[in-house]
Amino acid sequence: MAVLQPRLEVYRDIDTKQEQQARPVPLAQHGRLALGIDANEDGRIDAWKSLSPEEAVRQSRSPVIRSDEKIAANVLVTQEDLTSIGVADTYAAKLLAAVAEPGRKMQAIQSDSKILNEHTTFTRADNLTPAAIPAEKGKARDDLFLYENAMAIVDSAGKPGLVQIGELVRVGDVWKLTQIPQPIEGNATMAGGILMQPTLAATVAAASETAPASTEVQKILAELQKLDVESPPATAGAAKLTEYNAKRADILSRLVSASSTEEDRNQWMKQMIDSIASAVQMGADTEGWTA
Repeated sequence: MAVLQPRLEVYRDIDTKQEQQARPVPLAQHGRLALGIDANEDGRIDAWKSLSPEEAVRQSRSPVIRSDEKIAANVLVTQEDLTSIGVADTYAAKLLAAVAEPGRKMQAIQSDSKILNEHTTFTRADNLTPAAIPAEKGKARDDLFLYENAMAIVDSAGKPGLVQIGELVRVGDVWKLTQIPQPIEGNATMAGGILMQPTLAATVAAASETAPASTEVQKILAELQKLDVESPPATAGAAKLTEYNAKRADILSRLVSASSTEEDRNQWMKQMIDSIASAVQMGADTEGWTA
């Protein structure tokens, strides 16, 4: 007896204005999900209504290869996106700086890359590790859902390559990139995302709710705040990231020593461990394993 296979819809054209000209709207296809709108009927997607993490990774390849800002605008986070999910201004500013001037950045990446060209094809998304960041005062109004360090496996003239996509954050039904994709080749290093980096936002908020800090603790906190305000971007080289994380861990260790209560010491200790763990994860601080 023949076994009937379920029908999977992979593409549909919907004429939402009830005109004779249909507009392309790709749909689900084996782990991919995308629902786009071509409002001006030029054959190109103007905005995504729904975009799965896997499809977001796939779509991110095209703007880098073509240096196309319009395609990039559909997959990179915007101020409107960050406002809608409640990201604090300090974090939003760093995220918007990371995706600013996409055309210029993508053109520079392509010109220096040996694996990204017009013949490069997407193979699959990789390293899609889900994570959640609880709502925190000074960081995010709501819980944030993201993929920490997504990768794209590509094929360039028969040779495999890796492209770091970075953080993907969920904005409604659409997953967006928080940085410009970067091929992993030459001296390039993998950098952690901005939302996952340990910063002072939650630390200061938590400290303000505990017992009044001593003069020494306040002085160290001010030093930590200054360091975090001047922190390097996620795309900075390994040397700068190593220096930043080493300084941060040192300052936090001083806060552990200067704290007067067990609760405060545990809080600073957790922050210090998180900072070291983040550095080790991005490969910027090999000393972190023994810290």
